[in-house]
Amino acid sequence: MKKEKIIKLFTNKIIIFSAIAILAIAILALFVEKPIVRNPQKEKMATEPLLQYEVINKIQDNEYKLLVKIISEDGLETITYKQPETNEEITVACNNRTQVAIDYIVKEKQDYEFKIKQVGIDEVTEKLNYEATNIPTIGTGEKTHIAHEIKYTWEELNTIAKEISYNYGTEEGQVNNDTIELNVSINGIADTLGIGDWTTVNGKRVRILGFNHDELTKSDAYGEGNTNIYAGISFEYVESLAKSQMNTANSIVGGWETCTLRNTLNTTIYGGLENKEYIKEVNKVYTEKETSDGSGLKKSQDKLWLLSSYEIWANGSIITADGQRYKFYSNGGSSVKGFAWWTRSTDGRRCQGGSCISIPRYKFSNVNGTVSSNRPTTLYDVTPGFAI
Repeated sequence: MKKEKIIKLFTNKIIIFSAIAILAIAILALFVEKPIVRNPQKEKMATEPLLQYEVINKIQDNEYKLLVKIISEDGLETITYKQPETNEEITVACNNRTQVAIDYIVKEKQDYEFKIKQVGIDEVTEKLNYEATNIPTIGTGEKTHIAHEIKYTWEELNTIAKEISYNYGTEEGQVNNDTIELNVSINGIADTLGIGDWTTVNGKRVRILGFNHDELTKSDAYGEGNTNIYAGISFEYVESLAKSQMNTANSIVGGWETCTLRNTLNTTIYGGLENKEYIKEVNKVYTEKETSDGSGLKKSQDKLWLLSSYEIWANGSIITADGQRYKFYSNGGSSVKGFAWWTRSTDGRRCQGGSCISIPRYKFSNVNGTVSSNRPTTLYDVTPGFAI
């Protein structure tokens, strides 16, 4: 009996000591700082505005497509807004999501209301008023570029080209005729712009040949008081404007400057272009005849021109360097367009069987993209270049 009493007493003491220890640990825990578990994504949401947007593209003058983003760390119940095209009120059930994106078309400087109900918070009304900023930013991009359709209007491209021209140079971050890609933003629309990118003029596809390549005829081409050396962006037609002779007679006298097609391009065809107000006049090198020392080189002033042999191939059956190769072609771009097309380069000599005879000819690109030449009265397709 005495032994049992001792065991019972010992057990009671253990229970008492255990209870005291547990109580002490609990009291101590009150004074120990608990580790804070951070949620970076939620913290970021807390500092962001409730309503945000990014510009997808410009639809027409004064009208833009936006991606409207509603972001709430507490979660979203509903978003109510009016569809601009129909004025119909739409309510989106958000199911407590923290982010919702809406495609939305707006006109500049107009108010649009979004009624937003967050989880556990009274409904609030956020206003959207978009105003385009026509101030571009540009920066050099990658050393390679995947060509794609250009997002920008000709008005926007003209403003971008002006900025590119201002940023001419050979130092790192500057733009020259060796540049392949640029990172561009204007009116809230950010994209890359690079060699081979395409858009249209009067429904005909044109592509970028290079940047800061063509020498401006006038240094104030971008406005009085400006002094620029090069046109910012050079393009060429990929689709044919028409079939034409270079001259109505079999003559290369005077070369490119005096040929019939040059006059047609810079008067009738130029006058009918939708983007003519943005096209800059530039100096183009040409020859009346090929020479080994370049003594036959001259310059013409053109808004529209045919590319020269050297600007395309820079090799093969070319004696005189009548221009500098565009980056599109030096980077491996193809001269195949599905048809034969004229260049502005003359070919005053033709050699056959070891003897050379004088024949007035202009060079052209074959259907397979190789250089050849023929009489100026021959009909080939016309795919001119221009610069903005």
